[in-house]
Amino acid sequence: MWDESERRQLLLQVGDTEENRIALSEAEMDIIFYTFGRAEKVKDEETKSKIRSCALALVRCPKVEISTLYDKDQQLESETVMSWSKKYRVPTVGDIERLAQSQVDARYQVIKRYLGLTGLMSRVVRRCGRY
Repeated sequence: MWDESERRQLLLQVGDTEENRIALSEAEMDIIFYTFGRAEKVKDEETKSKIRSCALALVRCPKVEISTLYDKDQQLESETVMSWSKKYRVPTVGDIERLAQSQVDARYQVIKRYLGLTGLMSRVVRRCGRY
């Protein structure tokens, strides 16, 4: 979607690290997916600017690691004082699925905020010059 110089400019704004390079590639894939590939074909400079801003917002979007589900301070289920024992809640598959879905939803909301009114996310198929 971006040539090498555009990619370098975007990375300069967030820091050129391996983590940010991966995050930028993920942002690019998400934008292409949610715009049905239309973002790759944009010629209008104003819309391109919105796409770049969206990508930067996605790179900066905080990621919640699965390890947070295992944080013992947050997952203490019970604690006994005599003969001292602690019981921790173990995350379930459902907990992990909800965490993953919440991240997908958050990324979609960022894309929708930046590109929702550009027409790129419309599911309408253009035929014969009409929608």
